[in-house]
Amino acid sequence: MVGVSVDEGGWSVLKPFLASTGIPYTMLLGNGPLAQQYGIDALPDTFLIDRHGKIAAVYRGLVDWNDLESHLKAMLSER
Repeated sequence: MVGVSVDEGGWSVLKPFLASTGIPYTMLLGNGPLAQQYGIDALPDTFLIDRHGKIAAVYRGLVDWNDLESHLKAMLSER
């Protein structure tokens, strides 16, 4: 799992946020063109990427964790 922040303040905003929340996964810094490439216009957006590097599912806004977990299990069981 990787998170991508598109905060306008960049690392100066992201680092304190990460320090205070203890997010257990790697965070990267994105930008406007990256957000446009993926059609991100509201946050948070969650993308599940399959073993072949293709987007398998997109969740706009808050994630239904039961649905996400089911989708992940199905993806992991594929050979």
